[in-house]
Formats: sequence, C-alpha cells, structure tokens
Amino acid sequence: MGSYVSVPECQARYNITLNCAVEGKNTTVNGQLVVESPFTEIGGYAKGEFPGDPDIAGIGILGVFVAVTSFAIAAGLASVVWQSVKTYKSKAADNEKKIPYQQERTSFSDILETLVLACSDQQVFTGAAYAITLRYWRGCTISAYHYNIVANMMLLTCATHLISVTIVRNYWKFPWLALLRVVSITFVFIVTGLLMTNQNADTDLTFPTSVPNANATDSSIFLPAACFQTGGHTAEDTFKQVTSNAGTFFRDNIAGSAPGNKIQGWNLYIITLLFYGAATIAEFIRFFRRGRTRPGLRAKIANGFRQCCGLGTPMRKIIQNVFLFYLALGVGIACAVTVISTRYIFDLRRWVDRSAWIQQENNQNPENDAKSFGQLVPIFSSALVVFSFAQIVSEKLTRRNNRKHDEEDPPPQVGTIQYLDPSSYDILPPRVPEKEKLPQWRTTDVSTTSLPRRVDSESQMSWDNENSSVGRRSDARLASRGNNAHFQFQSPTPSSQLSSSPPPPPPPALPLPARPEGPPRYVRSISSRGSGTPPRNLMGSPNVSSQESPLRVVGVDGGGFSARPNNMI
Repeated sequence: MGSYVSVPECQARYNITLNCAVEGKNTTVNGQLVVESPFTEIGGYAKGEFPGDPDIAGIGILGVFVAVTSFAIAAGLASVVWQSVKTYKSKAADNEKKIPYQQERTSFSDILETLVLACSDQQVFTGAAYAITLRYWRGCTISAYHYNIVANMMLLTCATHLISVTIVRNYWKFPWLALLRVVSITFVFIVTGLLMTNQNADTDLTFPTSVPNANATDSSIFLPAACFQTGGHTAEDTFKQVTSNAGTFFRDNIAGSAPGNKIQGWNLYIITLLFYGAATIAEFIRFFRRGRTRPGLRAKIANGFRQCCGLGTPMRKIIQNVFLFYLALGVGIACAVTVISTRYIFDLRRWVDRSAWIQQENNQNPENDAKSFGQLVPIFSSALVVFSFAQIVSEKLTRRNNRKHDEEDPPPQVGTIQYLDPSSYDILPPRVPEKEKLPQWRTTDVSTTSLPRRVDSESQMSWDNENSSVGRRSDARLASRGNNAHFQFQSPTPSSQLSSSPPPPPPPALPLPARPEGPPRYVRSISSRGSGTPPRNLMGSPNVSSQESPLRVVGVDGGGFSARPNNMI
C-alpha cells in the first residue's frame, strides 16, 4: 500500500491501537485456527455498527467525480471526431492558407478543449487533497473498504488529466501555466501510485480488493487498511518487481486486474501512467512544431518540420493519421479506466449497503445522503466548469460581433473615445467630406444693388464719443476690372474736409485675397454644391461703393469672402 503505515507504526507514531480481530465461527484448517463466516464482529464493530464515511464514499462525492470525468471524456471524444472530420473533409486543412481573421476565430474544438481543461483543473486539487489526507492523516484509521474507494477515485482523476494532456492542442500556449499543470498532475500520478502499491501485504491477511459475492454478508473489507500492511516493503520495491522483466510486466501487471495482491485497478494505473508520459512528450513536440514565429531553436525545429512534412506531402498524411490514432487511443484508455473504476466503486458500495454492517443515521445509510458539508463543497466547486463554458462562449460571440462590425464602423476620428467594447462615443463629430467630389473654382456675377448702403465711420464708431463730430473713416471701394474683383482703399480724411475737398485719385487696386477671413454675410454666391444645399453668404463691407456695375467674384466651393479690411472692427 502507499501510506507507509502498519499496526506497529500507528501505535508508536500516532498512538493509535488498531483492532484487526475478526470474531465468528472458529474452525481448524491444517492445524490452524480459522474464523469463518458468519462473522459476529469485525475490527471491534458488530453488525450495524460500522461507521460510514460520506466524505469519502458519499453519493455526492462519487457522483461529482464520475460526472466530471465522464463530461471530460465526452468533450474529448467530440473533439477527436471534429478534428477527424476537418482532417478528411476540409478543403483547406493548413493554417498557413487561412486568412488572419480565420486564424484568430474561436472554433468548436477550442470550446471543447477549454471544458476539458476546466475539468482537469477542478479535479487536480480535489484529488490531491484526498491523496495527501490519506497519506498523512487517515492512513491508520481508514478502512480497507474506503481505501479501495479512494484509490479508484484517484484513477478517475488520472483519466481526466490524461484526456486534458492528450486532447488540448494549445496546452503549452502559456508555458508557465502549462508547466504548473504538468507538475501538479505528475504529483497526483505519483501519489496515486503510492496508494495503489501494496507494501508487502501480510501473507496471513490478504488485502481484500475484489467485490464480495452477492450472497455473502461478511467480509474482512471492514477492517482497517493498516492491518494488511507491514513496514518492511516499500513502493520502490514494488516498482522494481513490476519492471523486473517484460514477461512479468505484461503478464502480471497488464493482463491481471489485481496481480500480486495489488490494489484493484493497478493494471489500469500502469497503462494510464505510460500513456501520460507519451502524451507529455507529444505535447513538447507540438510546442516546438508550432514555434515558427519564435526565434531560436523553436523556429529551426518548426521550419525543419514544415520542410519535410509540408502540405500535401505523403509524410504529412502519415503523421495526421498517426496523430488521430494517438488521440483516439488516449480517449479509449480514459474511457476504459472510467467505466471499470466507476463500476467497481458502485458495485462495492451496493454490496456494503446490502450487507447491513453500516451504522444507520435516521434510518438511512449516511453515505447515501448528499447533503453533508464534506460533499457539498466538491459539488458546488464543480460549477467552475459551467463558468468556464460560459466564458469561452462569451468570448466567441464577442469576437464574432467584432468581425461582423469591423467594416461597418468608421475609422477612429479626432475626438472619439474608445470604450471597452466595439462601441464608440464621438464627442465632436468631424465633417466628413462628400465622396468623389473635389473642390472646383467657379465664377458668378454679383450685383452691387444687393449690397447694403455705405456706412461712414461716425455712425459705425459712435460708441467712442457719441457727441463728437470728428472721426476717422476708411473707405474701401470695390472696382471692377475685367472679370476680376479687387479691393480699393481710400486714406482716412477728416470729416470737415469732405464737403470742400475734391475726391482724391484712387490708389492702386489691390488683388482680392484668395481666402479672406470673416464669416459669410449678406452677399449670396452660387457654389459648386448640390442644388439641395442652401447658398452661403459673403460678408459685405460697410464701405463698399454703390456702383451699379456688376462684379465678378471668385470663390472656392462656396467659401465666404469678407470685404471689410482686416484693420477694421
């Protein structure tokens, strides 16, 4: 056994005195006293007084273990079928020919693999807790019946871990997390092996591992497990015996269910352990094969693999078939372990329940009640699998919506605040120019009759001194020369000399600036915009001459002009 305990050791180290006596019908066989059934007392417990342990053999605990493992196997089987269909039916089976958004999308296999990982993570801690508790704290008090239950529960966890390492393609996508998982799972496998090795079982009391006959009502399975152990034999000796030669390995350890008085399921454990080692090596090969974008050794190995196993080559087809067989074999081993261990656990529980040795609580077997505290915690912790499923489905839907709206959303503009989702909130929406319309130069005739009357400087600047009659004025006249419009400026003259002095000669005409400043007012121009767009105004100067000759104003795409000089307010 793997608990390194015995009757003398429990007495010396833990001060626990074990009762390994069986009372019943005493007979003599070959000169030796033998107790035969029916037994009246087993390990100091009379019939109906053996204490049950719902935290180990409770229906809730066992149901959670079996359900999680079965769910992982079902997801793994669906993933294998899905990958087989893609391998043989897909028209483009190589990732190198996929467009970028197809490589990033979450596939059906990703959802299944996430569920398998969630099942493995949930059981790695639960199984480790049971193994450590049995190894260090319950080794002297646990019965052989409950010991067999725990050992086969650990086999169920090993099957779940085997599925996760075998099926998940991106197991090493996050190396540190994958390394932590591998270390934890390896620890669980080692502890399970310690529990399943029988440390030199006593020749007088053979460890009871098989399910008693249906007609039997008594069995030594209710004795403490330490009664069947001695401290002289270790797990190392057991492994040496197992691997001594090939004939012994395959005949005594693979073909038999409990060879050499090992715990029930020892052969299943050996097969699972060997395939787990092969799966770990296969995951390392995957890790290096998919590292073509990584510098160093990973890129060299990946490029070499693609040279010899490129798309359409015979070697690639062979590797694909071998890989699918490897996946199917892993799922098959896990399924066999689950079916055999589950059947053994429930057959053993059913016999114990019918034997009437379990002490009743409220006229019921306590192991058939799933409402104890020790069972509710694992039951509710299994809900983490549901949360993982909801998370991966939500991520898939979000990515799908993002791809759907990638072409609908405009590119980011100035003043746009990006939120946590594909939505955006535009504080200052920019003016988007009309497509396929370039700015054009266009001329139009503007009549000066539509201009307002000329305003002198006194009325315009009356806020400086309302009673003063002296002011300064500036006169800008708009002259027409050919088809071009120009500004003409007149030097300021005192108002007292306006009536007596003749008008001075006009100064040289200044060309009209291309884009004078100022908002459009009063003067309407016809732009190159569509007929549905309202005309825009050109600001007229208050000092423009009121000549009736038509003017020709040049503008860009309806832009406004200001006839007021820049030094005027």
